[in-house]
Amino acid sequence: MYRICKIMWIETGHFLSSSKNSSNCRMPHGHSRKVEIVLASKKLDENSMVCDFQIIKSAFGEFIDSFDHAMLINKNSKHYSYFKENFERVIPFDTDPTSEIISEYFFKHIESQLIREKVYTNKDGVTYAIGDYVFLERVRVWETSSCWAEYSGE
Repeated sequence: MYRICKIMWIETGHFLSSSKNSSNCRMPHGHSRKVEIVLASKKLDENSMVCDFQIIKSAFGEFIDSFDHAMLINKNSKHYSYFKENFERVIPFDTDPTSEIISEYFFKHIESQLIREKVYTNKDGVTYAIGDYVFLERVRVWETSSCWAEYSGE
């Protein structure tokens, strides 16, 4: 199996409103998150690659960047309306936005886009194609330099 990984960085704020979470996590705080997107294939394309790395940035970079400097929040939290009314970049989740939930959210979005689209054009107008045999293996989201969560859809 061949694998490639593209790493992107985002700064996000969040808090975990559930009473089952530790007191520190219930306070609004931020993380410098490293996001790893891993594509895999059993064969290589005509360029001897899984796919060009530019595909990952062209296809998914804008989506990942939309989370940069955003507040991720459980839409069922009593604080949700305050954040939504007072801040520009608020991204709601159906549950507390833990790193596990964020990695699953990213995975499902990226996987559905990868199934729908096989040709991507970057900002310079260069077109890249991705083979039908390429699949999203996993998304890993680092919360700190020593802690990460990942989702693989298995």
